[in-house]
Amino acid sequence: MDNKRRLVGSAARRSMFGRRTGIAVMGIVAAFLSTGWAVSSSPTPLGQVRGTGILVQNGLRVPLEGGPFPAVSGARLETQGGMLRVAVLDGSWVELGPYGAAVLEKTQAGLRANVESGLLRFHLPAGVPAFFQTEKMQAASEKGQIRDGEILAGPLGNTSVFMTKGNLPVEDLGTHRVSVASSANPVDLGAGTAKIRRTPRPAGLAEGDADLPAGAKPVYGADGHALGYMPKGGGFVSSPGVVPPLSHPIAESKVPSTLPGATPVFDKHGKYLGFVKSGVFNTKLENDPDYTPFIVVGAVLAGVGAGVGSAAAFTSTPSTAVPVTSTSP
Repeated sequence: MDNKRRLVGSAARRSMFGRRTGIAVMGIVAAFLSTGWAVSSSPTPLGQVRGTGILVQNGLRVPLEGGPFPAVSGARLETQGGMLRVAVLDGSWVELGPYGAAVLEKTQAGLRANVESGLLRFHLPAGVPAFFQTEKMQAASEKGQIRDGEILAGPLGNTSVFMTKGNLPVEDLGTHRVSVASSANPVDLGAGTAKIRRTPRPAGLAEGDADLPAGAKPVYGADGHALGYMPKGGGFVSSPGVVPPLSHPIAESKVPSTLPGATPVFDKHGKYLGFVKSGVFNTKLENDPDYTPFIVVGAVLAGVGAGVGSAAAFTSTPSTAVPVTSTSP
């Protein structure tokens, strides 16, 4: 009997020890979670990015030229002379134009795009929701229809929303008034937005053709390198290196003071033509005392339809290839 009681007592002590050990282990795990020591979950995949610019994600700044390259939720896109397009896993795509910045997130409710500056084009298949935001507005798409459109976050915080297919309810964050953007009714928010003109999208240059489109004039940066060209009808087509650089930089005395972060633009004679900032080219036309703003468009999206491998995504040197006709819609 004594042996039996000793055996029962020993089993009870082992059981209590096991429960205490389990409780202690759970307490340690809870402590790890509360102090941030636990291993973080892997980033949420967003899609594939192609083009020329900077991809900022996972604490890294990755220079891109070509693609495809994997992007994750929270990725920040930055462009200068080029463009970046993200093919999102849900079948939609967004394309950031020259001289812009945007942050993209993949949420349970769909794509969330915060357009900080420049022009963001987008395509949403039927049934695919998305949320867009700038300094001036926010817009949430509903399911059920195909949507194609553009959102411009200009240099002075002004915003323009233009749709080519479908419509998009746009809320002014200042007044909370909601307006519906459509192909017949663009929504303009902020001073001077309605004056912004659209640069006609170029058909592109034939492969191996070094000539500019008829009537186009090359434009240069202060360092003497070509930034792109002004089409015959006005505007700005970003195409870095489309023509050879000038024999010398622009004289410092001819470089005026502009807005912080702006890029001054000159002709081949060193004449100041205006400046580019946040996807908008501000130029002075003849007999116009004020600046006339044009939306900057890109001549070609590097890597789209070109079958460029992911290794090219780490190339940081400017492309020397002659622009070819864009395959982007």
